[in-house]
Amino acid sequence: MILRAKTKDLKQTRKLDAIREKNSALNLRELEENAAEIASYPRRLVLELTSACNLQCVMCGRMKKEFRNTYFDINLLNYLAPVLEKCEEVTLFGWGEPTLHPQFDEIIKHLHQYNLRKYFVTNGTLLHKFIPQIFDYEIDIIAVSLDGAREATNSAIRSGSDFALIVSNLKQLVAEKNKRHKNYPYINFVFTAMQSNIKELPELISLAADIGLEEVKVVFLTVFD
Repeated sequence: MILRAKTKDLKQTRKLDAIREKNSALNLRELEENAAEIASYPRRLVLELTSACNLQCVMCGRMKKEFRNTYFDINLLNYLAPVLEKCEEVTLFGWGEPTLHPQFDEIIKHLHQYNLRKYFVTNGTLLHKFIPQIFDYEIDIIAVSLDGAREATNSAIRSGSDFALIVSNLKQLVAEKNKRHKNYPYINFVFTAMQSNIKELPELISLAADIGLEEVKVVFLTVFD
């Protein structure tokens, strides 16, 4: 898959250690110089934990009939140690829902040993199962995909979704964050703008504020067919 990201603008949520600061500075310099050969490690590592999903979204490329579900082999984390020791961030993101991975909690526990940002993108339906782990393993950023401020709109786009459950899960997560007096995770909505939902964007912003989220990120629709 193609991930479009402005690598210069990674969100800063924690103080980097000297090794990561040095690697990031070198990586940015090599990027500016358009270096053909680089000595730095990536600043950001993106891992697709699974291509399986419990929703069927109208705009998702995984709806192609030839699509096959796969699961990340947790043993590969050991091979990635040289990168994990120097990169700023690990993003758990891909075609599927990362919390569906049967070893999701083990994966974030493994990543917790490294002083890096841990970021995952989710549809929010299973968040209630991992609220303690989110804090125990210091997840920095959670992006929740929601494409409407109302049940009918969101469900028409994201078939199988449960609007009320997602909102409830987020309220539980924010309540636990406040109870523990933590400044993490940074939580936002990711909204895919299209004709059928764009009028609800102001309502979604209000909903995010009511729940206690920090941001609503609006992305454009990518057409796969």
